[in-house]
Amino acid sequence: MNNVIRRTSQLCGIFVALLMVLGCAGSRVDQTASALAGSKAAYDFNMKAAGDLYLKGVITDDQKAQVIKYANIYITAHNAVVDALASYVEVKDLQDISPEELAAKEQAIKDLCIYLGLRSANLIVYIQQLTGGDE
Repeated sequence: MNNVIRRTSQLCGIFVALLMVLGCAGSRVDQTASALAGSKAAYDFNMKAAGDLYLKGVITDDQKAQVIKYANIYITAHNAVVDALASYVEVKDLQDISPEELAAKEQAIKDLCIYLGLRSANLIVYIQQLTGGDE
């Protein structure tokens, strides 16, 4: 069972990294929203896997606390991207926003997406280690 969790977790990690890079590469709102949804689905899968491992006694209380630490960092980053995207959507069609301001908002979203991808990777790698993913 741990091998299935590990392999699925590895695929989620690769998927999230690609999704965040490709999804946020342009300024298309729908692509970024899809990337966020995929990232959140991978997060949900990995948190469920970690919870299952904890309930089975495979991971300790200290390891559970570390998973929660990584998870909280991820969620904070995820919410920052969601907020930045919502802010962008609110102003992107306004006439009084300068092209420079709009470009700065787009760049902020891209930067946050990269940060989110890295935070997701931290969580996934740690869970992989707990399931023997470093073998």
